Amino acid sequence: MTYLIWNAWWLVHQQAPPALIKAFTGLPAPTTGLTRSLQALFAGDLTLSLAYNPMTLPIFALLGVTVFRVVTRRRVGPGYAWAWAGLLAAAWLIKLASPAWTW
Repeated sequence: MTYLIWNAWWLVHQQAPPALIKAFTGLPAPTTGLTRSLQALFAGDLTLSLAYNPMTLPIFALLGVTVFRVVTRRRVGPGYAWAWAGLLAAAWLIKLASPAWTW
């Protein structure tokens, strides 16, 4: 609920909502830079895309597989929760090790 209220407040003020983690701690979220990374990727700039968030492709690959399994009513077991936890933990560690300009 906090997440929805946070995003709604920023959107009502016609601003993009910052990540909760970054707003309260100053640290980047694992997905910080994901939108900019996708924009750079769609523009054909792989280097810039990887600079913004090197885990963009793995995150969207796992998202695609997860959504496909849900839509086709296949079981999404605990292995997917572990995959998400591991992927987001790796993304966060990589993000914390990257230069501050990318977040």
